[in-house]
Amino acid sequence: MIAIPVPDQSAKLAESVTNTSETFVDTTYRNDFMKCMDNLRRFAQYTDVTLLSGDVNMPCHRAVLAVASEYFNAMFSCGLNECTSSVVELPMEPDTLSSIVEYVYTGEIELTAENVESLVKATDLLHLDTLKAACDTFMLSHVEPANCVGFYQFAKLYRIDQLQQKARRVMCAEFNSVARHAELKQLTCDELIDWIKDDDVVVENEDIVCESVLDWVRYDVDNRRSSLETILQYVRLPYCTTNYLWHTKDTCDLLTPKCREYIDEAFKFQADTTQQQQVHSCRTVPRANCRMKSCLVVFGTQNRNHNAMGVVYSNVVKKHLTHKDRQQLRYKPLISCCYNEDSKRWENLMVDFRQAQEEMGFSLCCMDKGVLQTGGGNNCWLLNFATKTQDAMPRLTSARYHHGSVSLGNRVYVVGGTGLEGDPLPSVEYLPVPVVSPMVVACTNKVYVVGGMQQGDPVCCTQIFDTTWGLWRTGSDMPEPCTGGAAVVLNSAIYVVGGDNRTCLRYKPSSNSWEKLSPPRRPHSEIMAVVWRGSILVATRGTISSALPCERYSPSTDSWSDWIAPGDLEMLCHSMFSVDLYDMTWVFH
Repeated sequence: MIAIPVPDQSAKLAESVTNTSETFVDTTYRNDFMKCMDNLRRFAQYTDVTLLSGDVNMPCHRAVLAVASEYFNAMFSCGLNECTSSVVELPMEPDTLSSIVEYVYTGEIELTAENVESLVKATDLLHLDTLKAACDTFMLSHVEPANCVGFYQFAKLYRIDQLQQKARRVMCAEFNSVARHAELKQLTCDELIDWIKDDDVVVENEDIVCESVLDWVRYDVDNRRSSLETILQYVRLPYCTTNYLWHTKDTCDLLTPKCREYIDEAFKFQADTTQQQQVHSCRTVPRANCRMKSCLVVFGTQNRNHNAMGVVYSNVVKKHLTHKDRQQLRYKPLISCCYNEDSKRWENLMVDFRQAQEEMGFSLCCMDKGVLQTGGGNNCWLLNFATKTQDAMPRLTSARYHHGSVSLGNRVYVVGGTGLEGDPLPSVEYLPVPVVSPMVVACTNKVYVVGGMQQGDPVCCTQIFDTTWGLWRTGSDMPEPCTGGAAVVLNSAIYVVGGDNRTCLRYKPSSNSWEKLSPPRRPHSEIMAVVWRGSILVATRGTISSALPCERYSPSTDSWSDWIAPGDLEMLCHSMFSVDLYDMTWVFH
């Protein structure tokens, strides 16, 4: 008999199973395991350590804590007292400890604006890096101007890079808004310097940076006064507005002699662009986003029938035109030109003011956002350089012609002039002496109304409106009348220049006194005047050309010289301003 071998079926089956093996993952078990461990903790079963904070104690398992946190792992294996101690006290808020233990046992935690900073401190201590990253992400979505300074300091302390970077970006991009919040006052001197040094700080001008520094000092003046000199050397003072610099120099009692040197340096830098290379420091370097440039801007109308219009306008101060007369002598739309210092030419501004078809007798005044046109009826327009638009503003309460206007703070004061039938109008509620065509300027917190016409005759009165108290008073009379002149403010003094009798007077508000200075070389009737590069430019209203040059007055030498801008202005000039234009790419074309 022959024996036939039978195959081993069990071996084949084992071989088959081995060749097709797979890993079984029981996710339910994992979840149930964590839930079971949390239940054991809640009922204090098999717990071997208690975490303590204030009046909160949390029974836990050493093994779970050591797995979750490098801090606990090191604590329980270091051989120190904590290895055997049944109670471990932690330096954190009781509510924070409760949330952390919940997270360790469940992997879940609620993040809120109220608890996130405390959680970051705890995760930094316990080396819970994943939870710390989640807190970082949460805080990133809550950074805003009101809290970015605090977030920046917090992120810097706990090495949260993304949060620190975003908070710093908001601090720079929204400086104007951030500076209004109290958090700025809590910065250290070094932190404040580090911030204002940043080239990425975005401001329309440097006024707000300088004022923020002064506010920071005033918050704790006894301890911070000595730091002002150090901080101010990093403020880009040449890019402050001239009026702000003069006001600060005259009124701020915190300034040291060195601080005043910085301000004088800024004046020198602003006075003459051709000499700016000689004034070089960290303060004179513009910020990366700085687009401000002071430009000489002239407003007027198209130059049609120039002689006739000029005669009519020059006679306005000698007689009052009726409303019907004015309707027949309406100007063409306002246009504006800017003096390009690079090409030494006058260029048209790319702003369309065709809607401003105003009658004669309107007034223009310079504001932060542009130029405000009032009068010639009830009209009021903002010629907005920031948005490149002409914006309708609330109309005047009564029709007004041949008045003055001036911007001070966040208000515009419209002063004097006549009504529809030529009757003099009191203004700013009460004008002690109603006048027509007055010269109106603002100096510190006061509005000065100088000269003007009354019943066809020039007057020499000085009327002063205190905007703080809302009261009028009179100052010293001018030593001589000025018909057809203009007033400007320079170096905290008021200058009255021009007119038929070649006037040049200076009024010092501090002493309420007038003095006569060197007169212009030529008479200028119905003039435009502006402070430009530390001097006063005077031009007759009309077409500015090489044949009819401006005159320039230098206060430092009490002398006059011709200022000739090549290229004739093809328009009937009305007003001239020094305007800070923030985006030069659209100005010239």
